[in-house]
Amino acid sequence: MPASSAVDGRLIAAHGLSRPVAEARQDSRLRGRTLGLVSVVASAERLPYDPGHAIGHALGGVLDLNIIPQTRAVNRGGLWRQMERYCQEHPGTYVFCRPIYAGLSSHPKEIEFGVLRADGSLWAHTFQNYGTVEELETFERLYRVKTARL
Repeated sequence: MPASSAVDGRLIAAHGLSRPVAEARQDSRLRGRTLGLVSVVASAERLPYDPGHAIGHALGGVLDLNIIPQTRAVNRGGLWRQMERYCQEHPGTYVFCRPIYAGLSSHPKEIEFGVLRADGSLWAHTFQNYGTVEELETFERLYRVKTARL
């Protein structure tokens, strides 16, 4: 992908109530979706990223929207998945996702994910969403170069 095509809009937040999903996920709707600035940086020079959903399909989120670059470590496992499973097991759970940006680029430095449990307690965590500071600086530099041309 040329650097000139690597600027995406920013997702500010996503929230709602989890709900069961009747239809299967149609992964074909995500094919060809860019990761923005991440796509420009050689994979050997950065962490692996997914086009992750702020509110996943399994929680009732839509496939075409609410997509942000997420490290595979965040998107595919660990605490993030535990929180999503809680929402799946408890339909009607309030869930939110808030990307936190360090600069002007569309790449979130951190992602805050939260769940309001049935007992009224808030389960929230802020996930680091980058490999190194240099990686973040590269995304920011590429963004500034791109927007300077607009």
